[in-house]
Amino acid sequence: MKIRIFDNERELQQRIVDCCDTLPPEIKSAPDDDVFAWSCEHIIEDGGRRGGLGRADILTVDEGGQVWLLEVKIHGNPELDSGIWERQLRPYRDGLKAM
Repeated sequence: MKIRIFDNERELQQRIVDCCDTLPPEIKSAPDDDVFAWSCEHIIEDGGRRGGLGRADILTVDEGGQVWLLEVKIHGNPELDSGIWERQLRPYRDGLKAM
């Protein structure tokens, strides 16, 4: 197994954007759909922790219209990652729905 070390979050985001075509079929509308990076650091109104603006790392969309929100973390600290759904992803999801 090859392990890649990324210097920063932006480098990892770009790697994901460059490899959207290799995302697993389980996260696509149809297994053979192409996936495109829709936006990086996408501003989401009402997506911040206390309302206001939030920034989603990567939004992708496939040919069937399935949208995925990808949040990139490079620190790997379980204590910091444990609340990611409540602190970031849920507000982002709700903000995207409202938009």
